[in-house]
Amino acid sequence: MSHWQGNLETRRGDTIIMWCVAPRSFVHSVWRATDDGFIDPYFYFYSMIRVGHPIRVPTITFAELKKHPVFGQHPAVRAHFQGRNGMSFTVGEYQSLVGMFGDKGMAVSQLPPPPAEMQLSDASLNDERDVEVNLVEPLLRRLGFTDSDWRYQLRVRMGRGERNVPDYVLGVDDTPGEELGVALIECKYNIANSKERKEAFVQGKSYALRLNASVFALAARQGLWLYQMTSRGFDEDQHLYKSWSELVSPDKLAEIDRVIGKRKINASVAERERRIRKPQC
Repeated sequence: MSHWQGNLETRRGDTIIMWCVAPRSFVHSVWRATDDGFIDPYFYFYSMIRVGHPIRVPTITFAELKKHPVFGQHPAVRAHFQGRNGMSFTVGEYQSLVGMFGDKGMAVSQLPPPPAEMQLSDASLNDERDVEVNLVEPLLRRLGFTDSDWRYQLRVRMGRGERNVPDYVLGVDDTPGEELGVALIECKYNIANSKERKEAFVQGKSYALRLNASVFALAARQGLWLYQMTSRGFDEDQHLYKSWSELVSPDKLAEIDRVIGKRKINASVAERERRIRKPQC
């Protein structure tokens, strides 16, 4: 058992691939996450994961990964794994790595099996629009919304002559120049690391503040990140994350429903209308 700097989106049971940088660059071992990722204010790197059950694997060097048909063009390999702590691998990439271990004579049956790919749709995901149609819209329907309940790519003015289009807005008041929304969802095809999530967070936050929204979500093929307004505004590190496979479970879906479900949105719209109608003294 040990602890390590890692990704806050780590879930208990996840497979952890340990990479050594020095004195040699190589894949060292395979571990399992023993707890969900969490923030430790006393830990130097802030975000932490607990890991255990290590399995030593045959050495796979950086040079071998660079020549591999799957990993050769992988962004992490091209960046020499710099700043890639906690980056997620796809099931296919993990299977390729397991195949490399097997080619070196390892009995790969002792390694953790790859997670089953569970999606809300059987369609393949190739771009941002696929994420919207095959993941986000089915999720909204499961949360009680109909297609007429959301506004897709609402055009709002932000600055002189500038128009922006949040992907999905819930609880819309589309008065020109004074557009409002209770919640919004900003979609990306891929959010693979903290840098990409930071960029998406800044964009989603700007839309939420412009629309006076109390909650916004980022959606990508990896899952859903949900941010709620607090007394200190939106905090990048304070969010609720669920993978799409988790959202198959009614219990996990209920956690999202309490924040962004139709009943919650309708109640917020009613409260907004009461404030607007309230006479000014």
